[in-house]
Amino acid sequence: MLAGSALLSSILGLIRDRQLNGLYYNTYPQGIDAYTVAFLIPDFMFFILVSGALSVSFIPVFNQRIADNNKKSAWELSTSILNLMALATLVTSILIIIFAEPLVRYVVGPGLDESGRALAVSYDASNCDKSIFVFDCGCGYKYSTGCWAFYIFCDGTNCI
Repeated sequence: MLAGSALLSSILGLIRDRQLNGLYYNTYPQGIDAYTVAFLIPDFMFFILVSGALSVSFIPVFNQRIADNNKKSAWELSTSILNLMALATLVTSILIIIFAEPLVRYVVGPGLDESGRALAVSYDASNCDKSIFVFDCGCGYKYSTGCWAFYIFCDGTNCI
């Protein structure tokens, strides 16, 4: 289910990018460049926190505790880890919002002109807000209740 939702997210992202480039690349290339640059930092943060830390470390331990019929310990672990990840997402998002301008200027978008950079910085702030929502709603709901449908929805909204 997790791989399927990641595949769906990638397909929706491809459709989004093709539509945006098809509609606006010739008429507003600066906006498309800013949009692309702005997605890099929050997406990287999301993949590091969720795909890396959570998937590799939390899921196997959680599944082992469930398999050992230690459900109370599994749910306590999930609550602790999810609270920690939500806090890490919040802190990282706030830092990205605070340092969005230098990150865009020097790290992900050094070739953008001044107006494109300003647009990318404003997009970054909205992407970080969305990353907080996607993590807290999608992952928290998925891992705490075992219901995967909402994660697919949240993962798909990352592509909108």
